[in-house]
Amino acid sequence: MKSFLHTLALTLLTPVVGAIVITSNSPALAQDAASERAAIERLQITHRDPSRIREIIRPALDPRGSIGQIDDKLIIATTAANLRQLKEMISETDVPARRLIIGVDFGYQPDRADNSAQQQSQAMEGDELVFVAGANRSDNSVATDATGVTTESADTLAEALNNRRMTIAAEIIVDVAAVNLIVENVPGITGSHIVNLPLGVWQVINTPVFDADIEDQLIPQAVAVRVDRVP
Repeated sequence: MKSFLHTLALTLLTPVVGAIVITSNSPALAQDAASERAAIERLQITHRDPSRIREIIRPALDPRGSIGQIDDKLIIATTAANLRQLKEMISETDVPARRLIIGVDFGYQPDRADNSAQQQSQAMEGDELVFVAGANRSDNSVATDATGVTTESADTLAEALNNRRMTIAAEIIVDVAAVNLIVENVPGITGSHIVNLPLGVWQVINTPVFDADIEDQLIPQAVAVRVDRVP
């Protein structure tokens, strides 16, 4: 009898291989609980438009959270884990304006060796540049904020060159260029557009169309835009 009881006791006290015992002191559970706890913080936006930062981070906000704004501060209420994520996004976005190289090609051909028709100039993030089709300037662009060219002279040049013109302002969000375009007199894309472009790559932004009155000649040629950081 003693031998039987001894064997039974050993069997009951021997842990089952692969069994997991979870207690309230489990580090994993404690970490999960900390991540899910409610958190609220007021964050100062220093370099960029707070409303723009708010718009950028909103898609990543936990559905249970909220983002408010008082002057240049954002008030974020969400989970602790989500707050950490949003703060990382803000730190990547709320940076001093960078200088960009912006280019336009009104007759883009990807296999063309001669790139003399391509226009490009530099501008700070958020500043507007005006590009006119066929412009042959030393800086290859009409910049409203940097070169001193007036709106009137830009209008005159555009009229002399078939009135095809594009106004561009861009900013970098992480590794993507968010570009505001105002396109004039380019069939198929005339109007205002907001597009996201990879950096340093020519991107065609229109769908060329045919004009039956000109023997199916392709009108217009592809229009491409390129944005990159100044090294």
